Amino acid sequence: MRQTYVVRTITVIGSSQASPEQIQTAEEVGRVLAECRVRLISGGRGGVMEAVARAHSEGGGESIGILPGLDKSDANRYNTINITTGLGTGRNLINVLSGEGVIVVGGAAGTLSELAFSILYNRPILLCSFLKGASAIPPEILQQIAPQANLTFVQSESELKKAIPEWLHNL
Repeated sequence: MRQTYVVRTITVIGSSQASPEQIQTAEEVGRVLAECRVRLISGGRGGVMEAVARAHSEGGGESIGILPGLDKSDANRYNTINITTGLGTGRNLINVLSGEGVIVVGGAAGTLSELAFSILYNRPILLCSFLKGASAIPPEILQQIAPQANLTFVQSESELKKAIPEWLHNL
C-alpha cells in the first residue's frame, strides 16, 4: 500500500521593490518555512519573492513561482517550478488560492490586492506588521474591515521563528 502524506503549501507575498529590512525578513521567512518542510508559493520574481525563494531553496525547500507574464526568464533563479499565466496582476488571485495560508512581508499595491483576496477567500494570514507597506496596516483597521478574518500579527523579526511554526500548526 502506498503511503501518502500532506505537504503544506504557503503563499508569501511582498514587494518586488523591497527594502533591505523586507529582504532580511523574507529570507528569515524562507528559512523557517524550509525548516518546517513547507512548499512555497510566490509571485516568482524579484524583491521579497526572490529573497524568500532563495532562503527557502538553500534550506532544501520547493518553491513555485506564479508569474504574471508568459516569459519564464522573468522568474528568479531560485524557484523550483515556474508557472506562466499571462494574467498580469490577475495572477494575484492564483497566488492566494494556491496556498493554505498567506504570509505578508511589507508590500505595495499588488500585495494589497493579494491581502484583499486573502481576506475575501478566508485564507489564514500572518502579517509582518513591523515592516513598512501592506503588512503594516494597523490590526484595528483590518479587524474592522474584516472581523471574520483569521489574522496573526507578528511585531518583530525575532518573533518570526516561533510565530510561523505555531501559525502553521493552527492552520
